Amino acid sequence: QYRFQDIVDLDTNEVLWSIEHEVRSARHPMYLRPLVNRNPATTNQNYANGYDAALWAMDPAEYDPRDMRPRN
Repeated sequence: QYRFQDIVDLDTNEVLWSIEHEVRSARHPMYLRPLVNRNPATTNQNYANGYDAALWAMDPAEYDPRDMRPRN
């Protein structure tokens, strides 16, 4: 796994762009992990492919507190 934050000019050592980028090895368990709707707390220790999409996004305490009324 490789991580870098700045792209620099090798001649002047001047920072050209500041970015945060992470490159994973093709053997890394989180390689090709989807970049949207993913749990930021997931690490390579608790990651399971296909189980991190949007399930973590809303706590049950944040649901709409109104009672569900039966429809006629």
